[in-house]
Amino acid sequence: TIIRGGYGLYYGRTSNGLIFNALTQTGLRIGGGATGAPDLSRTVVGITVAPTTTGAPTFPNIYTEFPTNLNPAINVTRLDPNYKNPRLQEFNIAFERELVKNLTASASFIYTKGDRLPVNFDTNLPQPAFTRNYSIDGQTITVPYAAGVTCNVPLNTIGQCPMGQAVSINNSRLNPAFGSANLQRTIGETYYRALFVEVKKRFSDNYQFGIAYTFAKAENLSGTGDGAGGGPEGPFNGSSLFNQFDNTANRAAAPTDQRHRFVFNGIFNQPRFNFGSRIANALLNDYRLSGVYTAESGRPYSANVATAQFSFLQDGRVFSPFAGGVLGLGGLSIAPDVPRNSVYGESNFRLDLRLARAIRITERVGFELIAEGFNVFNRSNFNGFNSTLYNAQSPGVNAPIDAPIVLTRNPLFGTRTDEGSQPDGTNSRRFQLAARFRF
Repeated sequence: TIIRGGYGLYYGRTSNGLIFNALTQTGLRIGGGATGAPDLSRTVVGITVAPTTTGAPTFPNIYTEFPTNLNPAINVTRLDPNYKNPRLQEFNIAFERELVKNLTASASFIYTKGDRLPVNFDTNLPQPAFTRNYSIDGQTITVPYAAGVTCNVPLNTIGQCPMGQAVSINNSRLNPAFGSANLQRTIGETYYRALFVEVKKRFSDNYQFGIAYTFAKAENLSGTGDGAGGGPEGPFNGSSLFNQFDNTANRAAAPTDQRHRFVFNGIFNQPRFNFGSRIANALLNDYRLSGVYTAESGRPYSANVATAQFSFLQDGRVFSPFAGGVLGLGGLSIAPDVPRNSVYGESNFRLDLRLARAIRITERVGFELIAEGFNVFNRSNFNGFNSTLYNAQSPGVNAPIDAPIVLTRNPLFGTRTDEGSQPDGTNSRRFQLAARFRF
């Protein structure tokens, strides 16, 4: 019996995209004050104008200076002064025992904790000052809601703010001179626990095999899964939170969570036979067959809400959410009655085979012919699914804050949308031929 154990401390890198955003989205204005046109030599600004907008450029001309009539709220990206590189700690312990000659069995426990992961936190966003009701199949769910004034009087009958009464929602932010102020904070965490059981037969008597089973659970504090083990977050910002003001409540399954995985691999070398003919002996000997069979449970994705940013009437003024999502906070638009990343995709099954033939020319020179098949039974392994669980219905123009937003179930939720897979974007059956020269 052998007992092994280990501990490791690893550090990750900060993505160039995140640093790029922090360097280019500074929010600096000409003169260095809180008002005035943005300093385009030190910050980037995104604006949308119509061809009829005063000061709109005519293609292919570009702005030489920022038009004075266009002064949008500037979004800012910053790195936390205490920003640190991602860190991962891993602990494992394994027990292995030889059952019979050349056959061993082992069991391992693995635990990892990652911390200091970048998370997007809007420091210019006030905490939710309201509560809002969502109605789902007759059940009412109340959630915190963040909103700011966008019109000083009720909307007209067609849902528009009367002329001269519109107000920038950024006036309700902590610093009205800016829109979102995205601070990249290293507060994200991941957790992984796994039991790994393996049986191995070392190569002897012309064959070897391995059987492995993993029972695992992966969790984190942010982001949504896509059913394929990844998430929508890219390299230019940290991951998104459902509620940035309640980080501990965000803990749920990670996009990489996969509870069960079974793998069988084997190699069989054909014994050399005498077929009674030199030609037959040359053609029908020296073959090697190997393969890998994988069966794995699906990975999670979130049940989302397709929602517009519905306004409401309070004290004679119109309030609108600061951003999308069911909380008005932006970030993740997760259904209020379904935990994050709690819906799992379908299980995947795959068999890959290889047939190789060694041809010896001299004692030291020879070559090998190889034929390989991937997913040889051409099984459809879907890992992308429609994640919209509910569609939101408007409570109406000038509806009060306590008027419920009705969520209706999307009949297409959970339907298959994607069969793509790494490394080349397909799970379809493939074959390839190769030759290897040895000398």
